[in-house]
Amino acid sequence: MYKGQVMKLSYKFIAVFLLLGLHGNVAHGSKSETYPSLREFITSLNVAIQRKDKAFVYARVATDYMIYRDFGGVYNEAASNIDNFSYPFQFDNSKLSPEYKDHGWQAFGEAISIDQFQVSPNSKAEVCEKISYDDNEFPSQVLCFKQRQDKTWVISSIINGGD
Repeated sequence: MYKGQVMKLSYKFIAVFLLLGLHGNVAHGSKSETYPSLREFITSLNVAIQRKDKAFVYARVATDYMIYRDFGGVYNEAASNIDNFSYPFQFDNSKLSPEYKDHGWQAFGEAISIDQFQVSPNSKAEVCEKISYDDNEFPSQVLCFKQRQDKTWVISSIINGGD
């Protein structure tokens, strides 16, 4: 490994630690204890997954949906919130190779199968999946949510864990 590669990896590690290692803002407890209305929201999203109701899910994607740590240049400022959301969660099987049929639904189901939350390192208005530092595996993505002024929850962003 060359010196430049080592430095690049070091900067990536530091960025990941700073981005997701903010322990002071952690909201402890299960989703039912800490954010009961978020639990209800996630339950409704799970029902939508079972029904493959993409209209329901799309209606719950924030208009200002963001992709953080976008090293691959996926996030498109000119695209709609749904187009950006659909990059990791493509529900339209006609846009996928046959071997990836329903991959978007499966990936979205995994992304919302979370038990604990923490305040987002990007915005105190967002709540994201709590990262466990005991695991040897760093998550490939972390989904975040926020409440609108009417107190309904929306999917607000995704933080990529790798590039």
